[in-house]
Amino acid sequence: MDKIYVILGKSASGKDTIYQKIVSMCDLVPIVYYTTRPIRNGEVDGKDYFYVTEKEIEAAEKSGKLIEKRTYNTVKGLWTYATISDGQFETQRDGIIVLPPKAYYSFIEYFGKDKIVPIFVHVPDGIRLRRSIERDEKQDTPNYEETCRRFLSDAQDFKDLVVEKQFVNDKVDKCVSEIISTMKLPLRKQTIIDEAANRLKEFGFFDSVVDNYKNGIIGVSDVEQRGRTISNDMLPIIEQIEKGYNCNVYHVVYTKTEKDFLYHFITVSNDISQWEEERSISKCFRPLVYSYSVINKTLSEPHSIRVHKDVARVLVQKV
Repeated sequence: MDKIYVILGKSASGKDTIYQKIVSMCDLVPIVYYTTRPIRNGEVDGKDYFYVTEKEIEAAEKSGKLIEKRTYNTVKGLWTYATISDGQFETQRDGIIVLPPKAYYSFIEYFGKDKIVPIFVHVPDGIRLRRSIERDEKQDTPNYEETCRRFLSDAQDFKDLVVEKQFVNDKVDKCVSEIISTMKLPLRKQTIIDEAANRLKEFGFFDSVVDNYKNGIIGVSDVEQRGRTISNDMLPIIEQIEKGYNCNVYHVVYTKTEKDFLYHFITVSNDISQWEEERSISKCFRPLVYSYSVINKTLSEPHSIRVHKDVARVLVQKV
């Protein structure tokens, strides 16, 4: 791993939800803790945690592989959580993990400051406290004393922490998008495919077009009610467009004029920060495209088109 992204945040800041969403959307390796606590129903060894004994953690410490560990005194005894330098760090992909401040400092000490990239999730104290109490109220036996203890403990644990990149979690999806965009986290290919498929549905394309796209087949529509898929001679053009404009082509609309033949390659940006604007444009049935001129390639250019739904056909006019 060249980089390890560390999400930090006080209790009830939503950091775990943000972490889960980023892991599902981005091409990052989720780093898995080791723990001595018993496995719970529904958990999977190696996915949620690595379930080990205290002796195994001690052995990792003696061998120099222990990065950090924390022990909590629970009603069921002492439970240790630890991060161990094992095979999950030996990959070309970057990693991501949620850590408390002390563990974050241990990561810096073990890997070096240049490799660790902190991301701080901020929520005002009053909102956090209300969230914690509301969450407690849903439990069979609320533990308000523990909630207050954690709230006060956070004030001490985070008081000396300085993180340049801070993100306000007032709306979780907005916060996630801002983190991914600002930190330039690599999106999973499937995340982009899902976004494009949703746009095809909004435009009113047939389910078969959407399903084909999800299976890696880009559709072509024209004004003569004919639907087909891209031909091999289009692949180099699509590759050039995607590379040149940092986007993905997800559908093609073919039109012809008296003097030219045009292929309009409908695109979705690889930059999630552009999606809100693109979605706004798409809702007006004006997707961003790259129009390719067959007769005069110098006229090829990016712009937007107006997509009209007319029963079984798709009509297009440039705007």
